[in-house]
Amino acid sequence: MLLLVLVLLATGAAQAVAVAPARAASDVDTVRHRWLQLLTDSDTNHAGDARYAGRLPDVPHIQGYAASIDPLAVSDADNPEHGRLWPTEFDYDTTAGVSRSIDRLAQMATAYATPGTTLTGDAALADTTTGGLNALVDTFPDSAAQLPLPHPAAEWYDWEIAIPKQIVNIAVMMWGHPRLAVRDYLSAIRAGLPLGDQGAHADVHAVRPQHQRR
Repeated sequence: MLLLVLVLLATGAAQAVAVAPARAASDVDTVRHRWLQLLTDSDTNHAGDARYAGRLPDVPHIQGYAASIDPLAVSDADNPEHGRLWPTEFDYDTTAGVSRSIDRLAQMATAYATPGTTLTGDAALADTTTGGLNALVDTFPDSAAQLPLPHPAAEWYDWEIAIPKQIVNIAVMMWGHPRLAVRDYLSAIRAGLPLGDQGAHADVHAVRPQHQRR
């Protein structure tokens, strides 16, 4: 379902519009809008109601995450630290470093997209979140065949489910941003898909290579 959402957003609308423009655009927008509602609780969230206060993103933490991203990791593709967004906190040669970074970016996107926070619709946060995702995804390999190191079978969930899920979620919440690189996100998701059955995880998966770019 997650990959389907991103595929629909990236290609489905363009292909279908040639046949039935109004209906195709409406269908894709409906999928995206409903997914956004589920992610931000925007169909039931009432910012002025104290009962919903616990559902809103933690703004001070989100601001801290955005402020502490290494700007060179985002802006300079030739920098050896490209994609290592929080280099003093996470080890980017491990699955955990990638997964935790994606989780932070998802929290930032949630704060941007959720009604009723001081970061709702914040342009600077949108730029930082999208730029951070692009830089991180840029370090992913193009295919599972390029994963050079065997990664523990215990980490298959991160590469096949958790990381792709957050990539899709961030794309949905940041939809419309001019720097959104949906086709790159699809490539990154495909790179984590299994080559065979789950019994082969230890042979076909790996933590991502350092600084490999298309």
